[in-house]
Amino acid sequence: MTCTKYHQKAHLDNKTSSFKCYECNESSIETIPRCHFQAQLTDHRGSLIAKLFGENAEKFLNCTAKELIHIPNINSTT
Repeated sequence: MTCTKYHQKAHLDNKTSSFKCYECNESSIETIPRCHFQAQLTDHRGSLIAKLFGENAEKFLNCTAKELIHIPNINSTT
């Protein structure tokens, strides 16, 4: 999740059940989902890790972060 004010990563504070922004350190912030993933690209010369964030990641996957949240996790044990 991302802080809507600073567009920085936010984490869930388990004590307050609210999100806290890493940038501004504020609690109970409004958040939006943000896509972030990495892929290993390999050819005959070697490999590298590519990291994609935000709009670039959404364009690559052809769906939004909000849509990704609703895709079931195939590795889920529940």
